[in-house]
Amino acid sequence: MRRLAKLTSVIFALSLSLVTLNLVIHQNDHPVSYWIGFLSSRTKRLDQQLYRMRADGKIVEQLTVGPTRRMAPSWSPDGDWIAFTSMSTTSLQIFKVPAIGGDTEQITPTLTGGNGSASWSPDGKWMAYASNRLGRTAEIFVMNLTDGTEYRLTDSFGSNRNPVWSPDGQWIAFVSERHGAPEIYRIRPDGTDEQRLTNSRGFNYYPTWSPDGQWIAFASNRGRVYQIYKMRVDGSEVQQLTHEGTANTVPAWSPDGSYIAYVSEREGEIEIYRMRADGSQKTRLTNSRGDNVYPTWSPPSPTPNFHAAGLLLVNLLLLMPIRAAAAALRRRLAPPVPTPLEPH
Repeated sequence: MRRLAKLTSVIFALSLSLVTLNLVIHQNDHPVSYWIGFLSSRTKRLDQQLYRMRADGKIVEQLTVGPTRRMAPSWSPDGDWIAFTSMSTTSLQIFKVPAIGGDTEQITPTLTGGNGSASWSPDGKWMAYASNRLGRTAEIFVMNLTDGTEYRLTDSFGSNRNPVWSPDGQWIAFVSERHGAPEIYRIRPDGTDEQRLTNSRGFNYYPTWSPDGQWIAFASNRGRVYQIYKMRVDGSEVQQLTHEGTANTVPAWSPDGSYIAYVSEREGEIEIYRMRADGSQKTRLTNSRGDNVYPTWSPPSPTPNFHAAGLLLVNLLLLMPIRAAAAALRRRLAPPVPTPLEPH
């Protein structure tokens, strides 16, 4: 019986350890679930290439090559492509590259003027972007990615740019200078119900929706230095998330709503950081020569579930043999059970 009691204690201790392992893995499985695309001039100062890294800053991979600057990457909802702005033969245009790297494809036709700041619709069928093809100021256009047809969404004095779709596809937030300083607006994809969301001293840029569609994070220099803020989608409840004395810009909300990636100069270099959606737990993700800018999150990656796999491995290697040994020991210590052929 003492052996059984000792073995039971061992099983209990291992089970407790397994619970602890479960919590540790669960708390740390977020970084390996997503990629962050970004632009970096780490190899050559004026040669900005597209990279991707795990959301914990590890496993950095270069996706593009070639002597040209790229801007404003945007990951497709299916995770297969990353759109970005780059110079074609005569003007800025929107391209896409496989999310694992490969040959680039041009999305917008080469027209007079430039196209940029691409944003995929949640279903991946449409793309909103800014274009100055009609004059000196930019307007927002929406393209059908199946047949290439498009329509003009905004029509106002002053540039309109930085469009971004809401998670439910019912709104497009964007930046407009129609009243002077850049402010954030939202509009229905059919061009109706336009609403101004910010009205502050200073400039407001880079809106990004929370995955639940309840908040919009953005960058503003209303306090003289650019910081990250968030507000309700109607413009109310403005909250400041960063408070450093140096610039923090280009926020990007993670698909699960837990984190916001952003660009900061807080340590002297232009690097990408990650923080909780409430502004806590700020973590530096990049650390290289050159600038690292424009983070964009992937959808959930089809990587193995290391949490579940780890639990299964521990169960197979540790707990199952111990449980089998305990069962065998119980059988040995139990009184014999008479069979029908034995006298009772």
